[in-house]
Amino acid sequence: MGKYVRIQSTKPITVTAGLQTIDMTNEASTNPDKLNVKPSWTAFRVQIKRGTGYYPARIKDWPSIKVLSDKQILTVGEITDIVPEEFKKEAEEVTQRVEYEYSKYEKQLSARQQSQAKEVKKSSPKKQKEETLFDED
Repeated sequence: MGKYVRIQSTKPITVTAGLQTIDMTNEASTNPDKLNVKPSWTAFRVQIKRGTGYYPARIKDWPSIKVLSDKQILTVGEITDIVPEEFKKEAEEVTQRVEYEYSKYEKQLSARQQSQAKEVKKSSPKKQKEETLFDED
C-alpha cells in the first residue's frame, strides 16, 4: 500500500478523522462523578486545498473524506509512493504530522488502558463484587 493518496477538491476544506477521545476519568476517586474526557480528534486535521494535492493515504478512510467524496466535493484518486516534485515537500510534512499524532494518540490510549487495568486490580474485593452484581451483559 502506498504512502500517499491523490485528492482533487473543488474547494479548500479541513477534514478530520472523527471524534476520538480518551476517557481520563479516575473511577477509583472518592468523587466519581467528575468526568474527564480528553479530545484527541483536534490533532487529526488536514487542510485539503483546492485543486489536486497529495495527502497521507491514511485519510482516505476518514468518514469526512468519504462524505465529501459522496457529495462530489472532492475526488479520491490513486494511492502511490511517488509524489510529483511540486507536491513532495508539503505531502511529506502533512504525512509526518498525521503519523506523529496517530502514534501519540495510540500511546496515550494504551497508557490509559493500562492504568485502568491497574485501578481494577487495586479496587477492593467488596467493590468488585458489587460491580459484578449489576453487570447484566
